[in-house]
Amino acid sequence: MNYLKFDKKEYLTFCAAAECDNRLYISDPNNRGLIEYNLNSKETKIKNIFMAENDRNNYCSAFLYNDEIWFLPVRDNQKIAIYDISNNNIEYMAIPRSEHKCEYLPFWDSYIVGDKVYLTPAYYDCLLSIDLISKEIERIDIGIYSYSGDIHATYKSSCLERNKIYFCPFNNTEVKCYDVSDNTIENIPVQVSSGTYTDIYVKEGMLYLMPQKLTDGILKYNLLDESQQVIRVDDNYEDSTHYECSFIINNCIYGLPYNGNTMYIFDCLDNKIEIRKIDDDSGSLFSYYSAQEISGDRLLVTSNNGKTPCLIWGKDNVEIIDVKLPDDFFIKELLMELEERR
Repeated sequence: MNYLKFDKKEYLTFCAAAECDNRLYISDPNNRGLIEYNLNSKETKIKNIFMAENDRNNYCSAFLYNDEIWFLPVRDNQKIAIYDISNNNIEYMAIPRSEHKCEYLPFWDSYIVGDKVYLTPAYYDCLLSIDLISKEIERIDIGIYSYSGDIHATYKSSCLERNKIYFCPFNNTEVKCYDVSDNTIENIPVQVSSGTYTDIYVKEGMLYLMPQKLTDGILKYNLLDESQQVIRVDDNYEDSTHYECSFIINNCIYGLPYNGNTMYIFDCLDNKIEIRKIDDDSGSLFSYYSAQEISGDRLLVTSNNGKTPCLIWGKDNVEIIDVKLPDDFFIKELLMELEERR
């Protein structure tokens, strides 16, 4: 069954974006512009330009706090960009360097609890807490120092459930849980193999680890009685597709491909996995990067491949994000840069 159908064209895709008042604020990965995309009118505006770095493609994710969009850097020697929607200004904030080598993607997820944001490590060597008002930064040791800094990500994802952050291990076998309310860390006694899982969810006392390859099966762990089971498509299922992007809606977990043209839907209640084809009649391989919640019970699904459009995923419909830059966008960005350098 075909679930998504795309046009044969190049899309402007992105990884770092956040939504406010039905507008997306996007870091243009091909230049240094900050784009506003109206989800209602589909109008695109060039709002500002990022001046902290001389390179392009500097931000890997973003989140909204009040009227500010915080853009997180791709490298730990770069700065967080804080865009104030109300006055169109951007300020920059340095972060502490990882004590281990971290050339790429220091953080994966961000969770706002009260007036603090917690940035979960991908290749970084600790959990980072930032007071969103005072801008005070705290490094929180969660016991990953010994295996951070290698060529693989420490964590591929995480989830927040009842003020607890659960981490999905990738280059290690420790499923950790950090309690934001009392600053404690514990290891969940679930048996996993390294390099296997790329996403994690906790729902109604069950912990789910979603595999990079479906042939490894979905791991379901009971947090109360500590039992676990592996759920597979069927004994004859074979597919080399990798999955890095997934999200949960009601009782179903959706997985989108990183290098393929099939998606899966896992029903947490009956433990069934359904495979659906993404068909654009071209045989393309699609590459989805991440999903984040936005207003209206929707998700923003991002991509790092021009053949794979970013999406707004609702409970009842899926909308393709087709950003069309103004004809004079490059001139506008150039003039903004010249004005900033004056």
